Amino acid sequence: MGMAMIANHRTLVFHEDVFYEYFKPYRHPLSHHDIWGGHGLETYGEDFDLVRALDPLCVWTVVDADRTVVIHCASPGVAS
Repeated sequence: MGMAMIANHRTLVFHEDVFYEYFKPYRHPLSHHDIWGGHGLETYGEDFDLVRALDPLCVWTVVDADRTVVIHCASPGVAS
């Protein structure tokens, strides 16, 4: 992550429904698993190959952290 990205980093907190309404996630037609309501892609196999081929600015990582869901912009390893 470059310094400009760190300097512009902001944390937004909102309900999951707001995320879906604002960012409009969709089920990719080539996904192989039905996770996160059909919007998710796995972190292995053909799903991960698909994620790596996508624009990192259009990829989100969902982390389930102790009863809190955290959504990060981009996915680890996608922009590398």
